Amino acid sequence: MMKMMITAVMAAASFLLSAEVPASDFDCSGMQQLWHKAEQGDAVAEGVLGNLYFDGECVRQDYSNAARWYRNAAEHGQVNAQVVLGIMYAKGQGVTRNYTEAARWLQKAADQGNTSAMEALAIMYANGLGFAKDTGRADELLREACRSGDNGACASLRQY
Repeated sequence: MMKMMITAVMAAASFLLSAEVPASDFDCSGMQQLWHKAEQGDAVAEGVLGNLYFDGECVRQDYSNAARWYRNAAEHGQVNAQVVLGIMYAKGQGVTRNYTEAARWLQKAADQGNTSAMEALAIMYANGLGFAKDTGRADELLREACRSGDNGACASLRQY
């Protein structure tokens, strides 16, 4: 069940990040300009490159490069990139699985009110991944995300 929930949270987080410029909507002829912006530290451009590598649009699909660009965007404060990167660490997708690193990125996003991050952290607390098992904290995070209108968190809370 945890794997299914992490996958669902990952899909939601990827969707949120891609809402800025979905990989499927990106005109590949703009790659040179995108690279230039990303190399200058533009967080949105870095996130878009992460999406492109993650989805295999305009470039060969490469989760390691996706993680690299998501990390850059996350370090520049891009909240949704923090969520995606955290979940990539939790899943070991494009990076070595590391629950402590996953928790670090997810906590940064949760601290900024991101409900997908709250739900992912709740799953980690409930299962003792990256933290000591703490079902009380997991419950608090799910309730906070649900109160903020996250239907997925509300559903998780009912299953929890």
